[in-house]
Amino acid sequence: MNKFFLVAVHTYQTKLKAKAFLVTTAITCLLIIGVANIQPIIEFFTGDEKTHVAVIDRTGSLYGPLAKQANDDQVALTKITDMENEAKEAVKEGKWDGLLVLSMDAEGLPEAVYYANTIVDNQTPEELERALSQLKTALSAAKLGLTDEQMAELYKPVPFQKVALEKNAKTEEELNQARALVYVLLFAMYMFVLMYGGMIATEVATEKSSRVMEILVSSVPPVQQLFGKIIGVALVSLTQ
Repeated sequence: MNKFFLVAVHTYQTKLKAKAFLVTTAITCLLIIGVANIQPIIEFFTGDEKTHVAVIDRTGSLYGPLAKQANDDQVALTKITDMENEAKEAVKEGKWDGLLVLSMDAEGLPEAVYYANTIVDNQTPEELERALSQLKTALSAAKLGLTDEQMAELYKPVPFQKVALEKNAKTEEELNQARALVYVLLFAMYMFVLMYGGMIATEVATEKSSRVMEILVSSVPPVQQLFGKIIGVALVSLTQ
């Protein structure tokens, strides 16, 4: 039994002083801090940077309502009077991040074309499309003579509740929290097995490199040696 504890203590002290332990501990701490403060970090790097979009309004009446609908911290709309080809060249030269051309369809409802150097950024077009959809809805309602109260009633969500009949049944929020916790725990277990299982395998493979361990291994039963290493690595994981 003394040899078992000797193997466990030796494994624990060896791993505790290893550079890999210190590095992984520091990285883990940084990851925890980063995840806990992910939103401030994103805001720090993005800052107040906006996507500047030039707008050509062929109707002469859509820009004002659209600018109100698209009042967003990430998108800045500017009405211009340039020709469309000149505005496209300005986008290519980097003067604008994008160009939005507004017009009316045959039914007198808004339609638009968005130009950009690349279409990798989906956030800006989606934001503009959302604002135009709201504007189109408002114009359609005005054509039909619907009041604001009628529009609000039309788009009022249907009351829909879920009720569990069992007394001890969990609510939807509790179920979502439980699912999230399960995923987190599964990922943590996977990382635990991967990391500390590798530590045990490495410890067994390199035990011959130390003269002290070579003498100790030859006098320790294999079962005690294996479980001593497992306990030592487990103590390292608890310390970390």
